[in-house]
Amino acid sequence: MATLPTSYKFVTPKVIEIYQTVVDQLIKDFGIDITLNLPPVKTGCPNCFQVRVGRNLKSTGKYNSANANPVGGSLHKVFSSGICPVCRGAGTIQTSQSVTVTATVNWKPKDMENDADGRNLNDVCKLKTLIVQDDINVELQMKRAVDATIDGSRCSLFKGPTQRGIRERRYITTYWAKTDNA
Repeated sequence: MATLPTSYKFVTPKVIEIYQTVVDQLIKDFGIDITLNLPPVKTGCPNCFQVRVGRNLKSTGKYNSANANPVGGSLHKVFSSGICPVCRGAGTIQTSQSVTVTATVNWKPKDMENDADGRNLNDVCKLKTLIVQDDINVELQMKRAVDATIDGSRCSLFKGPTQRGIRERRYITTYWAKTDNA
């Protein structure tokens, strides 16, 4: 296996540092907020008691007076018995999750001129961002995302993430296609 040269004739550590500083600043200055919509988290309903049926929780139909949420709020509705008004008898509730990251957006990217899947390339965008942003592993979150909201449009990931950078994989690029308007 060939070893990489250790003498830096053209791309010195200083050049890499300048490159990273400039690209980081471009993402910060020209990037926009992208909302990654993650799979919902399923938790036990705080408003009623549950019993385990197999692997799932099921509501007993009895009010849990120890519910710490504010009374009258969406997670604390007093009831006498029957079907819990919060989980509707399911025993669990799903809480949506999302994370917001900053990325540069390029609609109709030139490197996607020909698409074998027959996509309308007017509805395709390329995102570039840091792999890690504000202690968030953006690459992992993009892989987990159900979809994303980009420029007000709901989009789905169809290519990437691909790591980029000089000697250090610091950035990722991804391709997203509009699915509908958010």
